[in-house]
Amino acid sequence: MNKLRVTDYGLRGKRLTSMIKFLLCLLFPAVLSAQTILTLEESVERAKKSSPSMKKAELQLKQTWFAQESARLQFWSTLDLRATTPNLRKDITQVSDPNTGKINFVEQNYISYNTELTLNQPIIWTDANLSLVGGLSQYKQSGTTSNQTSETNYLSDLRLRLTQPLFTYNRRAFGLERAELELEMSKKQYLTTQQDVLYRVKEAWFNWYRATQTVSIAESELEQTRQSWELANRKYESGIIAEVDKLKLEVDYATSQNNVLQQKTNALRAENQVKLLLGIPLDERVLLPDGFETKFVSIPKEKILPVAFKNRPELENAARQVRMQEMSVEQTDAQREIRADLSLEFGLTRQDPKLAQVWNDPNRAQQVSLSLTIPIWDWGQNSAATESQIASLNSQKIDQEEASRLLTNEINQLTESYLQAQGRLTILEKTVELAQKSYDISYQKFRSGSLSSEELAQAQRRLTDSKINFLSARMDYQLSIAALSKACLYDWENDREVGETLPNFED
Repeated sequence: MNKLRVTDYGLRGKRLTSMIKFLLCLLFPAVLSAQTILTLEESVERAKKSSPSMKKAELQLKQTWFAQESARLQFWSTLDLRATTPNLRKDITQVSDPNTGKINFVEQNYISYNTELTLNQPIIWTDANLSLVGGLSQYKQSGTTSNQTSETNYLSDLRLRLTQPLFTYNRRAFGLERAELELEMSKKQYLTTQQDVLYRVKEAWFNWYRATQTVSIAESELEQTRQSWELANRKYESGIIAEVDKLKLEVDYATSQNNVLQQKTNALRAENQVKLLLGIPLDERVLLPDGFETKFVSIPKEKILPVAFKNRPELENAARQVRMQEMSVEQTDAQREIRADLSLEFGLTRQDPKLAQVWNDPNRAQQVSLSLTIPIWDWGQNSAATESQIASLNSQKIDQEEASRLLTNEINQLTESYLQAQGRLTILEKTVELAQKSYDISYQKFRSGSLSSEELAQAQRRLTDSKINFLSARMDYQLSIAALSKACLYDWENDREVGETLPNFED
C-alpha cells in the first residue's frame, strides 16, 4: 500500500501540472506561445546558421576560393586600353646653327596624344606572354625662333610580342597550384569546423538536459526525504523513535532542499551556455522537450579507424603542406638563379603628317633580345634563406609522418570511450530499478519500525546516486557517439557520410 501511495502521489502531481498548463494556456496564450521548445535537432540546425565559428570558417573558405579563382583566371586573355590625352611639355632646347656653328637656346613646346590597345595572352605551359599591341599617336611641336614653324605628325604602331623567361620555374603555374592546395585545405577545414561546432552544441545540449534531469532527481529526493522526515516526526511525537533519528532525517531534508537550489542554478548556467552557442538572447525563454530517447547505435569497431583515415583531412593536408613548402624552397632558391629572358617582336609602323596616310605602306619593325642575369655575390644571404626553408620543409615531413600515429591514437581512445560508455549504460540501467525496489522496502521497514533512519537515508542516497549515474551514462554514451562522428567526419547514428554542404560563391 505504501508503494502505491507514493506512485499515486506522482500521478496526482502530473495531473496537477497538466491542469496548471491548461489553465495557463487559456489565461496567457501569448506568453506560452513565445516559449521555444529547443530540441537537439533544432539546436544543431541553428548552430549551422548562426555560430560565429561557422561564419569565420565560411569567410576563410570564401577568401581561398576567390584567390584560386583569381589564379585560374590569370591564364585568360586580357584587353587593356591606355590613353594619354594630352601630354604637354615645355622646355629649353640647345640648337646648333649649321651655318655659323653658333649654339642657341630656344624654347620648345610639345603636345602629344597617345592611345594604345593591348591584347595579352599568357601561356600556362611555359610561363610565356604573347601580346598584340596597337597604338596611334599625334605629336605637335612648336618653337620660338622665327624660322621654326609648328609641325604635326601621326605615328601608327602594330606589334606582336613574345616574352619567354628561361632557366627558371613557372611562376604562374606555381601560383595556381598553391591557390588550389589552399582551397582544398580550406574546404576540409570548413567541414572539420562544422563538425566541431555541432559537437560543442550537442555537448552543451546534453549537459543542459543532464542538469534539468538532475533537478528532477533532486526534487524527487526532496519529496521522498520530506515524507520520511514527516513520518519520523510523527513517530517521535508518539515516542516510537529517539530524537536523534528524527534530527538525522531533518538534516537530510534540509540538505535536499539546498541540493535542489544548487541544481537549479547549475541548470540555468547550462541553459545559458546553449543560448550563447546558438546566439539566443539570454532573456529569451527556451524549454527542453519532455523526454529524450537514448539512441542505441551499434558501431563496428573494425570499421572506425579505416573510416577516420579515409575522411579526416590531416593526412591529405600534411601532404599538401609538404608540397607547398617544397614550392617555397624552390621559389626562395630561384631569387639568386641564373635567368634569361627572351623577347621576340614583329611590328608594322608608319609616321606621316596626314592621319589618312598613317596606315598606308607601313614599315616593318623587328626586334630580338636575350637578357641574361647572373648572380655573383650576395654574402650568402640567399643560401641562408634557402636553408631556412629547407629546415621548415623537413619539419613538415616529420609532421606528415606523425599525423598517422596521432590520428590512430585519437581514434583508439574515442573508440574505447564509446565501448566503455556502452557497457556502463547496460549495467547502470538495471541498478535504478534495483535501487528503487530497495528504497521502497527500506521505507516500509522504517514505517514498521524495523529499520533505522540512518539505514533509510543510505537507501535514499543509493537511489539518488543510481539515478544520477544512469543519467550520466546516458549522456556520456550519446556524447561518445557524437565525438566519434566528429573525429571520423562520419554520421554514425545514420551510418552515412557527412555531406559536403559547402557554400556556393559562384553567383
